[in-house]
Amino acid sequence: MQKKVHYISILVDGSTDSSNTEKELIYILYLDPVLGKPKIRFFSLKKLDHATSEGLLETIRNALKGHGIPSLKEHIVGLGADGASVNFGLRGGLATLMKNEGIDWLVPVQCESHKLELAIADALKSTTVFSDINEMIVKVYYLYKNSPKKMRQLKGLGESLEKSVSPPVKAQGTRWLEHKIRALSWISKNYGLLITHLGHMSEDTTYKSTDRAKFKGMYDKYRNAKFPLYVEYFLEVLTPAAELSLHFQRETIDVVGAVQGLKHFFRIMEKLNASSELIFSTGRVKRFIEQIDTSDHVHQEVKLTYAAQAKTSLQNANNDILCSILDCFNERFDKSDSVFNALVKVLDTELYPQTEANDSSTYGLEELRLLVKRFQEILTANGCDVMRIESEWDDVKELVATTGLKDARYTDTWAKLFTCSKKDSISNILHLVEILLVVPISNATLERMFSAMNRVHTDWRNCLGEKRVENLLRIYE
Repeated sequence: MQKKVHYISILVDGSTDSSNTEKELIYILYLDPVLGKPKIRFFSLKKLDHATSEGLLETIRNALKGHGIPSLKEHIVGLGADGASVNFGLRGGLATLMKNEGIDWLVPVQCESHKLELAIADALKSTTVFSDINEMIVKVYYLYKNSPKKMRQLKGLGESLEKSVSPPVKAQGTRWLEHKIRALSWISKNYGLLITHLGHMSEDTTYKSTDRAKFKGMYDKYRNAKFPLYVEYFLEVLTPAAELSLHFQRETIDVVGAVQGLKHFFRIMEKLNASSELIFSTGRVKRFIEQIDTSDHVHQEVKLTYAAQAKTSLQNANNDILCSILDCFNERFDKSDSVFNALVKVLDTELYPQTEANDSSTYGLEELRLLVKRFQEILTANGCDVMRIESEWDDVKELVATTGLKDARYTDTWAKLFTCSKKDSISNILHLVEILLVVPISNATLERMFSAMNRVHTDWRNCLGEKRVENLLRIYE
């Protein structure tokens, strides 16, 4: 298979195993020559002797040599990693060192999932109202986590009201956004039970007086309408980012879908930001406000306090929160990236014009030339005749338009073109497309493999050799 695969991207991530040894997990992203679709596969697990960019580069080089790939320049087109300076430092990061080795065409990609999590966290960390809500979901989690008695009482209260109650969700973890969404959803669903139980515990003499005073303080504080209102608001505002995060974490490689998903996210957030009243006229916030306005400020059988002030507070804070989110995303995501915009134009066959359209002959030509110029050296080194790519581009557009492939997903269309009887007549442009299909997007798969490594290389098995752990992980995959 190695002889049939022309181009690969390297994905790397580091962690410490149970024996407190730094390990580097290496994956490769390549185009399956049989199926014609991109695949991401476990490549190697190596001990990292020096946690520097030079040490990381040497580890990658040794891993490739161990699999019969003597040179970095022969096949590598992309690098996927987290945003640590050891990976993407401008002067001495791994990506810079690889380019210094002659891989001028390298497409370095900071994990989109990481960037998204960091952007949302940065946007909200200085927001006072979110700090209050975050403090609430953290306190509620630990209130029940550390006391089976309280959890038993909460479930009993739920049963008396014919409601099923699960334990509160942890509000902190590696996937920051996912944890916040799940914790907020728990509060949204069980707000009435929570407040009622806090009220009961504040009068329960089986608890210490200091604990009863704490419960009473929480009861009075969280009855303020701003807490359930902001819970609904942040669920509404954070959901588009959560959906985008799930897209980045998929096992299937969909670079076009990732770029389009990011653009869709920006459209939603910019639309919300353009009209300050929109968030109050649709979705969860609208339903919550209408419900308390028609029930004398009662929500889930709890009489809320300061309802009018809560609505005013949200109206005043809404624009600042949305602007902060957009600013942080614009800072971390470059919507004008010429390579990715060109990549989408060439790959997305669903957007190709019909052959009789006026712009059919020029469609994507500018983007195609940009990509050919970027990857010309490695294309030529792998037997591609770059001078024929433009003429074959016209052939591809005609094939897509006349054979019904335009209605299929772009990944399925390219898979058919890579395996069809006419593939030899468009072999040069397929070289370019192979590169585009293996541009990395996310390191989520690597993080899942680290979880697997921790299950294989446990404290009781921390003397397992590196090769054996690697083989066990290969079996696991």
